[in-house]
Amino acid sequence: MSPFALGAAAALPPMLLLWYVHSRDEDPEPRGLLWRTFFWGVALCVPVVPVAFGVHELAVHWGWRMQTWDMALLLAFLGVALPEQCFRLLVLRLYVWNKPAFDEPLDGVVYGATVSLGFATLENLFYVIVLSDEAGPGLAMLRAVTSVPQQAFTGIILGAFVGRARFDEDRARGTWRLASGLAATTLLQGAYYTLLFLGSFPLFPLTLLVLLLEVRWGRRLYKELQAEQRSTNPSVTDAPALPQPSTLSARLRWFVGAAGLWCCVIAWVVLLIMLLGSPRPWDADTSDKNGFAASLTIVFTIISLVVRRSGQRDLA
Repeated sequence: MSPFALGAAAALPPMLLLWYVHSRDEDPEPRGLLWRTFFWGVALCVPVVPVAFGVHELAVHWGWRMQTWDMALLLAFLGVALPEQCFRLLVLRLYVWNKPAFDEPLDGVVYGATVSLGFATLENLFYVIVLSDEAGPGLAMLRAVTSVPQQAFTGIILGAFVGRARFDEDRARGTWRLASGLAATTLLQGAYYTLLFLGSFPLFPLTLLVLLLEVRWGRRLYKELQAEQRSTNPSVTDAPALPQPSTLSARLRWFVGAAGLWCCVIAWVVLLIMLLGSPRPWDADTSDKNGFAASLTIVFTIISLVVRRSGQRDLA
C-alpha cells in the first residue's frame, strides 16, 4: 500500500470527525481561527512525543518490563495522558480563551475537539506511515475507530469544562472547573491507555467500555451546551427557518446509510476473523492486503454513519 494511500486513510477519520463537530455548531466559529487551533494541536506533538519517549526510556532504565501494570500505568498517565491534556489546556487557556469569537460555552467544545483532532491527525499519520512495517497498516487502521474517537471525545469533555470556566463569574469556581476538566480527561485517557498498553486481549472489552463512557459523557455535555446555545443566543433562536429537505431525499439517505452500515458490519466480522486467524493481519506477507481492506472498511463505515445520520435528522 502506497504511503499516499496510507496517509489519506489515516487523515480522513479525524477530519470527518472534525467536520461533524463543526457542522453541529449552529453559531459557527471563524474558519481561520479553527484552522489555527487545529494546527496548534498538530504542533503539540513536538513537546508531547519527547515526554512519552523520555518516560519510556526512564522506565526501561529502571528495569521495568512492558505489558506489566506498573509500566502500563506509568506510560499511560505520565507519558501520554497528563502531558497531552496539560498542553491542550494550555492552548485553550492561552490562545483561544481571549479570542472575541469565543463568546459562548459551546465554543469550548468546538475548540477542544479541534485541538485534540489536530494532535490525533499527526499521531495517526505517524502510526500508519512510520510504524507500518512494525505494526502493520491493518493494526494501525484500527486506531481510526478507537484512538481517534478517544482523542476527539476527551477534547470535547475538556472543552466543555473550559467553556463553563470561561463564562463563570466566580473566578475561583472557574479555576476549579479547569482543574476538574484536566483531572477528568487525564483519568479517562490514562485508564484507556493503561488497558491498551497491557496488551491483553481479555482486557480489550474494558478498553472499549472506557471509550464508550467518554463518548456518552462527551455527547451529553455537547447536547447540554447546545441546548443552552439555542435558548440564550439570539442569532440562533431568531434565525429564519431553513427550507426543509424533501422527505424522499431524507429517506433515501437513511436507506443508503443503513444498507452501507450492514455491509460494513459484515466486513468488520470478516476482518475480526482474519485478526484471530493465522497468519495475523500485521504479518509482513499479508499486511498490505489487510491494511487496504481495513482502510476501506473504516472509510465506508464513517461515510455510512454520516449519511444515515443526515437522513435520520431530516426525518425527525
